[in-house]
Amino acid sequence: MNTKYGFFLGTLEKCGVVIINENDASRITCFEPSRSFKKLEGFLRLQGGRINEFVEQLEYYLDNDSNLMLAVQPMLTESTLLQSTYFFGQSNTLLKLLLRLEPIQSTIFKFLIQKLLSGIDETFNCDISSKIFNHIRWCELIHDSKLLLDMLLETIQVY
Repeated sequence: MNTKYGFFLGTLEKCGVVIINENDASRITCFEPSRSFKKLEGFLRLQGGRINEFVEQLEYYLDNDSNLMLAVQPMLTESTLLQSTYFFGQSNTLLKLLLRLEPIQSTIFKFLIQKLLSGIDETFNCDISSKIFNHIRWCELIHDSKLLLDMLLETIQVY
């Protein structure tokens, strides 16, 4: 396991979310997303002192465009195994799962907005950009909407 984000990956795995990297076929499996969400939520509440470590390693992991792209792709779940097609708004992704977690949601939003802004100056994959916007758009519950709005308005003022 990668030591730069081992705690993050280990926590996900304990909660039922497994990231598999096999040659060119990386994927994320999570057969019971709602159960994994509850386990992650409980873990973050119990490990309050380690939330910062979890978030730092999450950001380090997502800073790699390949990992970010994997995080916005539908996870392999029990329901996706039974369906031949799925719609983005209905599919579970790692990022969607993490954005539901109240203690880290605003930090993830901030990271995603910064990632989008850094892409303005660099060559940035448009597919990743649109998927990030869709994740923000389809976020089921925004715990601190004022903070998100402030971040977006600040971004608009910068550009």
